[in-house]
Amino acid sequence: MRRSLTESKGGVQAQSKPPGSFRAEAPEHVKAAAYRKICASLFLQQALYYQPFFSFGWVIFWMVWLFTRYFDALYYRDDDNVRTILISLWAGVEPIRIVAGYIGNLQEHLPWLIVYVILTMAPHHATTYYVLIASKDRTPVTNAVQVVQAVLLEINLLAGLHAVWKLATQKLKQYYLFESALEERRRAQASPSR
Repeated sequence: MRRSLTESKGGVQAQSKPPGSFRAEAPEHVKAAAYRKICASLFLQQALYYQPFFSFGWVIFWMVWLFTRYFDALYYRDDDNVRTILISLWAGVEPIRIVAGYIGNLQEHLPWLIVYVILTMAPHHATTYYVLIASKDRTPVTNAVQVVQAVLLEINLLAGLHAVWKLATQKLKQYYLFESALEERRRAQASPSR
């Protein structure tokens, strides 16, 4: 910053001036373009915080249940291959989904948040509802675990969709404010100096 010295009654006083005249004379809509509202969803962040604990418990429950029921003499003999494939797919995608949710929500990065919502919809819904409805050997315990999983999944999906909508509208507003500021700057530069 440049400083200029001016005389005052008691001695020398330093005054600071901004380096460019654009900042000093900026209209309100230009200042509004620099204003950035925080769009991270606290509810989604809490859901993301607790989800790994339940996911770990869910995977452990299913591994123990499937292996105690179908593991015999070093062979895994489950007739429901779809369930095994879906649970394996779910276990591989879950860490990616949670990391995408954290990055998308905390850093307000819309593409990662969209990846989180897509991963919540695609493999997770298939796994949860197949095991809940179409699995061959359901028990009351597995049904209870799957109902809790389905409720948490729907809460995560709704929170993710709300966060995407909120972040997309804020980013769009910020984009138009920035474009307006650039247009104002172009007009100011194109007008003849007096």
